[in-house]
Amino acid sequence: MASPVKALAEYLYIHRLNWETIEEPIESLRIDKEKLTSIQSTEIRAAIENYRNGRIKRFLEALIKG
Repeated sequence: MASPVKALAEYLYIHRLNWETIEEPIESLRIDKEKLTSIQSTEIRAAIENYRNGRIKRFLEALIKG
């Protein structure tokens, strides 16, 4: 099973979305903000290392900032 970070990154990539804030997935996917902001920054940083796509990296970096 994919982690929440990987699932979001893959969804972003497949659907060619340009999310730049955490509000965008919260609104479009109806994700609980508390669940999204509770993801550990170390997990997000590890995911950033696995992707070369700029859209995904920008979104994950915004996710760290909250």
